[in-house]
Amino acid sequence: MRRGQSRDTYVIAVRDYVVLADLCDTIRDLDPRAVVLSTADPGEVPNLVQQEAHLSAVLIEAGPSEVCGTLLNMAVRARGGRLILLGDDAEEAWEAARLVSAPWPTLLRPFTADIVHSLVFSRPAPGTLSPDAR
Repeated sequence: MRRGQSRDTYVIAVRDYVVLADLCDTIRDLDPRAVVLSTADPGEVPNLVQQEAHLSAVLIEAGPSEVCGTLLNMAVRARGGRLILLGDDAEEAWEAARLVSAPWPTLLRPFTADIVHSLVFSRPAPGTLSPDAR
């Protein structure tokens, strides 16, 4: 959170503009006071994270292999946030290994506002909440 700011901050990075806009709108609908930083380039996320003192969540189009061994997860956690993976690579890794106890939750498609709420606001244990897991 920036000094004097009492609103939650979210970073969303998805290459597909429609999905990006949908996630931004969903977060704003669920938390109208939220600050939502968005980019179509997941490579920009580390810079966005570094600019914030506090984060609620980072939703990034990336698979576990893309974030494992990077400082991104540590930077997000140090700011009080959680890293949520989505997209083809994240879904393929989840399907291949059934990463129910993965260190990062995975947003599977198709998703609904309820599923986004469960992952972002309810702070479930690490793993995946998919449409079939409801």
